[in-house]
Amino acid sequence: MSPNDLPIVLPIAIIALTCLFSVVTTALTVGLIIVVWRVIKQRLHVEPDPVVLRHGTAAKARIIGIQETGVQVGDAPLASLQLEVYPPYGTPYQATTRAVIPLLHIPRYQPGAKVAVKIHPLDPSKVELDR
Repeated sequence: MSPNDLPIVLPIAIIALTCLFSVVTTALTVGLIIVVWRVIKQRLHVEPDPVVLRHGTAAKARIIGIQETGVQVGDAPLASLQLEVYPPYGTPYQATTRAVIPLLHIPRYQPGAKVAVKIHPLDPSKVELDR
């Protein structure tokens, strides 16, 4: 490489480094967005726990109370349900869960209504609606 090539090589190197920086920055931003979205979904308890749905014990529950959480998933509200759970073993107990309830189904989830639930195999305080 001769000193005469420097004016050509330097701009090409700067362009290449700028492109590399842009790609790395974009990848980090997208990764951060994915991580933040997963944390938000987990904290809001928007989706039911797949472990409970797959391996949980089927039981019945009576809705004691229902409250809005202020979160909407599409047009459906995320509700907090206070339940009295009737496990197939032991005595009834109270638990709270969150569930996305479609607007047309809200009348089914009023206090006094009976619902099917699944109880976490290791932690009975974790209950999910079994729909």
